[in-house]
Amino acid sequence: MVLDLSNNEDKIRLRVGDYNDPVFLPTSVYTATLVENNNDVKACVPIIGTYILAILAQRTHQKLSYMEIWGSEAYNNYKDWLVRVVKNPNINGICPIPYSASNGTTHPLIQFNEDWYGNFVNGTQSKQLSDDANGRLL
Repeated sequence: MVLDLSNNEDKIRLRVGDYNDPVFLPTSVYTATLVENNNDVKACVPIIGTYILAILAQRTHQKLSYMEIWGSEAYNNYKDWLVRVVKNPNINGICPIPYSASNGTTHPLIQFNEDWYGNFVNGTQSKQLSDDANGRLL
């Protein structure tokens, strides 16, 4: 399945891991859940994850000839992942930053992250930058 991340359904599919064929849930379930939650992707992720967990709870497999048993590993692994994501939603937003020995300068990705939070999230630096720019222009 090819995901279109401009589509909210596919954003949720990626976050809950429901993008391999065959998928657990049809697109209609994702669409209905988005409608019920006012297109809030973050609110839909634990709900869809719970639906998938319910599906995995029902799946068991036993094969008598040559002894093959599929136990609750898929359920337990997905449940552990879901609990961690619900408790800490930032887990889905992890983006690794390459590490290298310090050479006295800040890595560009770390600098961008600090600038982003300082200017757009907290708004503290953007006010100072605005004041500085207006002072220089006058």
